Amino acid sequence: LGGEVCRWQTSNGLLNWSEVFQLRSGAIWTVKSMAAGKSQSAGSAVAVSPNNLVTNCHLIHDPDGVTLLTTGKAIHAKVLAADRDGDRCILQTSESLPAYVQSARPQRALLVGEDVAAIGNPKGLDTSLSRGLVAQKRSKNGHAYIQTDAALSSGSSGGGLFDTAGNLVGVTTFKVATGENLNFAIAIDEFCR
Repeated sequence: LGGEVCRWQTSNGLLNWSEVFQLRSGAIWTVKSMAAGKSQSAGSAVAVSPNNLVTNCHLIHDPDGVTLLTTGKAIHAKVLAADRDGDRCILQTSESLPAYVQSARPQRALLVGEDVAAIGNPKGLDTSLSRGLVAQKRSKNGHAYIQTDAALSSGSSGGGLFDTAGNLVGVTTFKVATGENLNFAIAIDEFCR
């Protein structure tokens, strides 16, 4: 993935969570992908350029049959790049997106204990925010993850994890069902390499 997100242009300053939500919620889309010939709601995606979004590959059933939805708008997208083992997919649209995230922080710059918030579409509830903190920085199969206690539910996958300046730090991915508040995001670094 190219673009400003991977140039590590970071926003500085401290915003309250209402300001982060206002700043970033327009970049969050609902992903629908075809499965067995019918459309199904699958999760979330984060716009990171006028024509590209990042999401999880486990949400995508047909690389050419992806629909992005936001309030009053539907856009067709296709998979531009995919790493199914790392669960990283980059989507591309032919239509320009109205809002996108331009600033990000790599995992190495995060501190355990700092505040973060997830914005996604849990259980189909559009652009919901949940707050938490960086519980730990993890690595699994050579990929960087952020462990967080920000609430994640089905549909949150592919959404954004943001710091208090509105920088994108990760893409929410999975939770450990047998644990409490054991939620994980793929560090945004992984989409840039």
